[in-house]
Amino acid sequence: MSNDKATKRAAKAAVTSIKRAAIYIRVSSEKQADRVSPEAQEADCRALAEKQGYIVVAVYRDTTKYRVGKTLVEPSGTRADRPALRAMLSDARMGRFDVILAWREDRLYRGYARCLMCWTASKKPALI
Repeated sequence: MSNDKATKRAAKAAVTSIKRAAIYIRVSSEKQADRVSPEAQEADCRALAEKQGYIVVAVYRDTTKYRVGKTLVEPSGTRADRPALRAMLSDARMGRFDVILAWREDRLYRGYARCLMCWTASKKPALI
């Protein structure tokens, strides 16, 4: 009987140790997508997730121009208003994933202020 309890506890620990990952993809401009394709960024992040034993639960993409007021803007790393970034940080606050994967750190943010914004919003998730 105690062996069954130990087995159940071990199984529960294994399930809770699996981390849910979110992937964030960004290109600064539509021209940059030719050099650092969103597909390559996602493939590399998925490979890392598999290697680490993470389950990818969401992919957030800022890869095209978007509207701010009447202006069409590129998804630059200096902008805090990127739609997919905002959605991802909102989901992070709600605990929908444990880890954020990005192809490179500069895909998420540029500069200390933006770094703090990501870090604060993702208090629980790890940034990888």
